[in-house]
Amino acid sequence: MRDEYRRRVGPVHEWDMEADEAEWPTPATLLDLQAALRIADASQALGLRHLFRFAIGEYLLQQTHGAGATIQDRQQSAVVEVPIFDEPVPFWQVSARLALERKRVLREALESTTTSLIQGLQPLYRDFWSRLFSAVDALGYPNLIALWEELFGVNLDAFLQPLEAILRETEDTYRERMQWHLKRTLGIRLEDAKRHDILALFGVDETAAWFPRPAMLPCLQQWLRDWGWQLEEHGNLRIEQSTALAGGGWCAALEIPGDIRLILAPSEGMRGYAHACREVGKALLLASSWPADAPRELRCFPDPSVLEAQAELYGGLTRTPRWVQIYRHVQQPVEGLRLAQLERLYVVRRYIGKCLYERAFYEDAVLDGKEEAYRDALRRASGFTYPEAYYLYDIDPGFGSFWNVRGWVLGAAIRQQLQRLYAEEWFREPDARLALHEFWRQSPSRTVEDLVAQVHGSPLGVDAIVADLLSDL
Repeated sequence: MRDEYRRRVGPVHEWDMEADEAEWPTPATLLDLQAALRIADASQALGLRHLFRFAIGEYLLQQTHGAGATIQDRQQSAVVEVPIFDEPVPFWQVSARLALERKRVLREALESTTTSLIQGLQPLYRDFWSRLFSAVDALGYPNLIALWEELFGVNLDAFLQPLEAILRETEDTYRERMQWHLKRTLGIRLEDAKRHDILALFGVDETAAWFPRPAMLPCLQQWLRDWGWQLEEHGNLRIEQSTALAGGGWCAALEIPGDIRLILAPSEGMRGYAHACREVGKALLLASSWPADAPRELRCFPDPSVLEAQAELYGGLTRTPRWVQIYRHVQQPVEGLRLAQLERLYVVRRYIGKCLYERAFYEDAVLDGKEEAYRDALRRASGFTYPEAYYLYDIDPGFGSFWNVRGWVLGAAIRQQLQRLYAEEWFREPDARLALHEFWRQSPSRTVEDLVAQVHGSPLGVDAIVADLLSDL
């Protein structure tokens, strides 16, 4: 985290230690942690699981570093050359360029050439995954599913069952609303859409004028004051402003909860405000709700899904009509926010599709023949066909899709509970803030599934997330 802070913000003058971590963790370390986890009692298991997750992540990163660095370098230097474009497009800028391009024929040409480039990088992706599979096998796991289940403490099929239910319960509304917006904006049907069409659909921000850059910091400050957050009371939370940082904000947890940095960068548009709110949520959780007396492994390695739940809860305020009315002074925001609500529904469904695909991908170390599983899972979730060539590119080796979706389920359950107890303007109710604070104080020692059950009455949480996804659509 210190190195990331130095890269993105500047030197951390309080920290001057240097350490050689090249030989950590070793396979022996991991096997010792693995053995300890398997015999741990209930009071120790969760903390050991978080520590083991961190160590495994570091080890797999170490084992695939060379292959991963090669992929990153090639992708960073690659350019997409399309004859009908005036100049080549850097590979890393393609999605942003597609989102802004209004002419479908140009989008089609750019994505087609990009897909060919990704196809050409397949040998690098295959080498990366072969190395990762070999590292997992050397640790005694028959496949990545077995490793996933040990890290999460949940049976994979049991985890995916409610996600499939979410797809079913949101299917009709998703298709109806997506058909309407695609026809209105691009003049095409969902079944005829391509990946670039969806990027272009959501690239049209009809609410940009509501979220100007100069108003972002005053807006966030006013909301937090109204809610009763007294930032000056938390000396462990340092708020910094940066004009160089992209994206609206970043929470740097240098020490939990002793040294949390919240770097805010004025940004315009709903996405900029939403990202800043996400990082505010993480910072407030880690600085004011994370107990300093928690066991070290629970304090140092928070569950990524818990952080994502809090981030999504706060980031989602920018899509809330009442929040926009109060803090952006827009009288009738509902219609303008519906596209943003649809985008969220699409993203959740797409990530569920990725989770379902990754179940098939992780079953064995065979890379051939997985293209169809990717195509079918993403088509079921999104309603249109993704290029099969993305089947090794569009996947997170750190189980990111699983961590995110798990967090979104928890965040949706919390939001539904807050709305039920404190009405639509829960984000201004001091009692809601205090209740949320107390809820998070117990979270380090609880699993995400237990937390969902506490607020929803069931560890599955399907009803809550479906209601949350379909609200204001």
